[in-house]
Amino acid sequence: MIFCFLTLAANAYLLYSLHAKTDRILWEAHQIQNDVNDQLNSMYTQISRQKEQITDLKEYMEKSQSLFHETRADMKFRDGKLYVTAEAIPKSQSEGQQVIAGIQAGDRVYEAFLDDDGRAVLEVDVSSSLQLYFKIINGDETVTEYTDKITPAAQMEVSISSEWDGTDQLQIILDSQAEEAAGSSFGEGTFILVKTGEIHPEPGTGYGGGSFRASASLEGEAPDLPEEVPEGIRIPANRVSQGDFAIYQGDFSEYAQKKDGSQYQVYFTAETDGGLTYLTYPNPAVEFSFYEGGTSRSTSGSRMYPVFDLQKD
Repeated sequence: MIFCFLTLAANAYLLYSLHAKTDRILWEAHQIQNDVNDQLNSMYTQISRQKEQITDLKEYMEKSQSLFHETRADMKFRDGKLYVTAEAIPKSQSEGQQVIAGIQAGDRVYEAFLDDDGRAVLEVDVSSSLQLYFKIINGDETVTEYTDKITPAAQMEVSISSEWDGTDQLQIILDSQAEEAAGSSFGEGTFILVKTGEIHPEPGTGYGGGSFRASASLEGEAPDLPEEVPEGIRIPANRVSQGDFAIYQGDFSEYAQKKDGSQYQVYFTAETDGGLTYLTYPNPAVEFSFYEGGTSRSTSGSRMYPVFDLQKD
């Protein structure tokens, strides 16, 4: 009896020792992991700072080597053309010196002399990419400096937000800078519904939750910038605000009443007074599905880009 008791006590002590050693090993491993994480975070921070320093140095060198204190370009769309306002301030000026602003768009070249305010407006055919440059002319000597390429659609992007007002009323909100970025006021808009699948609750999961299966989907990589407005069901988007924020509203009660489980991506498109079509891209403004026993809706911030390919000569 005493032997059994001693054996049990020895085993208990052995187990306790093993647990203590295991806890100690786990604690040490945890400390090592923390130390490694701290070292990695420190390395990442140093690398990030070095990248920033390299970027700053590169910008400084490029600026110090530039012939200009500053160059910039803004653009607006009107009557099927881009009107690019190019500005430049040369570092040195001499009597009789002239400066030309130029744009290369594919195989087409546009040039104009800067006025006394250092500004020139160039009327340019729509192109996906523009190469801006400036020429300084002093007598028989001409020096040309190229700037970064310009992507018109990206430069004229507009930020939007979306929200559901109640169950079936969708609102799109354009921020106060939208019309300035587009270079024109926005008129009435349109919601475009693209069906991507259907939601059906799996047996035993109940409605409004659990796992779902999609009976169809649209896949594929989107191009860098919108080339066309997608095909789909169109719902009017009525502009209900004329203040600093343009607000558009659409009625989706028909789909809320159907409850057929159809999943839709909703794109928003609007046309400016200048005749330029804008589209939420590459992501839809919202996604939704109304089904028996539940609703699935998403909202997010998004961006709109001009769809230049829709313009007519």
